[in-house]
Amino acid sequence: MEVDNHSVHLLGYGFDPEHPAVAEYLSDFTRRRRERLDQMIDRLTENGVEVSSEAVDRHVGTSAAPGRPHLARALVEEEHVDSYEAAFEQYLDADRPAYVSAPTQPATEAIDVLHAAGGVAVLAHPGQWMPGSVLTALRKHGLDGIECHFPSHPDYLVDYYKNICHSHDLLVTGGSDYHGGSDVDDTALGTVGLTVSQWERFRKSAL
Repeated sequence: MEVDNHSVHLLGYGFDPEHPAVAEYLSDFTRRRRERLDQMIDRLTENGVEVSSEAVDRHVGTSAAPGRPHLARALVEEEHVDSYEAAFEQYLDADRPAYVSAPTQPATEAIDVLHAAGGVAVLAHPGQWMPGSVLTALRKHGLDGIECHFPSHPDYLVDYYKNICHSHDLLVTGGSDYHGGSDVDDTALGTVGLTVSQWERFRKSAL
């Protein structure tokens, strides 16, 4: 999703997954993601790589966000590549032949949906190059928190985002961005956490 042409990721906590606004949003989101996935499968075929739709569907399962990780696992399963990482390096990274850019939606729309469903919206892993204008736009639209604690955030960056949270009464959160499927992800799981006071404030607000 985007804010002022800048890509951002949002995390939603404590929302009602059966709320009509969530169902409508996810239905459209999933449809657009599936269309992108099918386009990448077509590009693989054009490059002589025939991956079966059955294998892809098996890895997608019930996910509301079908995408490159599922396709990468299907490529490994059918022995088109040697590893999950190789699938990206050879075919799925942004400069590789099967890549198709992800569909974008306004981040403000996602915030509205989460709030309508009783949840909170948190900016995920903002990193070092997050423009201040993006943070301001999200905050003015009701952003509830920032994922300050993250494996690639050095201490000074954690402190920077924590100060923003304290200045604007936002929740401090943390996570490893675990998605599974690679050794890097596996080692990151559970390595990032909150202080007791940060957790208690988050729990009371979001859970």
